[in-house]
Amino acid sequence: MQTQYINNSFLNRYYRHRSAIIITIIEILAIAIIAAIIGPKIEFTINGVVIWLGYLLVNTTNIIIAIIIGILVLGDLRSWIGTIRTLGLTSILRWRQVYSLSGRSISSSHKSVWIMVARELIVLGVLLALWIATRFETILWILALRFLLLVHEPIDTGRPPAVLLLGASDNEVVHTQSEIEKSVRWNRVVSLLYLPPFAKSFTAEIHDWDILRVPDKDNWERMVDDLIDIIPIVVVDCRVLTEFVVYELMIMLNIERMHKLIIIADDKGKKRVLAGMPWIPRRLFFNKEQALERLHNMTNSPESLPKPTKFFL
Repeated sequence: MQTQYINNSFLNRYYRHRSAIIITIIEILAIAIIAAIIGPKIEFTINGVVIWLGYLLVNTTNIIIAIIIGILVLGDLRSWIGTIRTLGLTSILRWRQVYSLSGRSISSSHKSVWIMVARELIVLGVLLALWIATRFETILWILALRFLLLVHEPIDTGRPPAVLLLGASDNEVVHTQSEIEKSVRWNRVVSLLYLPPFAKSFTAEIHDWDILRVPDKDNWERMVDDLIDIIPIVVVDCRVLTEFVVYELMIMLNIERMHKLIIIADDKGKKRVLAGMPWIPRRLFFNKEQALERLHNMTNSPESLPKPTKFFL
């Protein structure tokens, strides 16, 4: 089962990063054209029209890459500004802790991050060597853009989440994570769900590093506990009840954690939960639309986050 998940995670990563693969191919073509353009310096001959087309393609490629990386950088800035607005300035200091937790997961493991870093450093080294040899300013521009791409994922991987979604790995629950992402604006939402590799059509808001799924039950229990302790809002989706969802709900039902809890349930799910745990306060239950509105209102500022004193008053 673990092997199947890893294979599916690989497929999922491929389908989510097709644009990055296409950009890399375009860059390789651009570098090849640059080499052709500087060919006359090493006794190659080239037609003037081809040179002109080469410059045109290289400049067009740089503009496209600049726009894409600009979007990534602005997205990171806006996401961090949203996080700081909701969780406060101290959220910056929690980057290392969250990044360390992310390292336990399969889809967002440090191994994949460091493979990406090693790959990018090799590309940067090749580009730097080519720039030193040619002093062609376009290569320096690509170097800067590649560096920005290099730091994008680690920066976002360690961004503290505002919401943790717990529930069964059902299509409806996975879709709910995407809806919560939109509802809480630029705050981060994480889960331990299994994300189907071909689910891009309804999970466009979810990044690979927001799925903190772990390979076995022992790691899962520890991950759930650690995430609950550091994330201010915990949503448990009880529309699909399994033994794991019941466990997640049970560990939320104590005096130190209950103020964080939002339970999503339809009428049938609510009856099933209350049949087994009749002591749960009814005010914790919401349908999906009510939960999305409540999450939107709870993530406006540090003051709007749930607090134990307010919950038990």
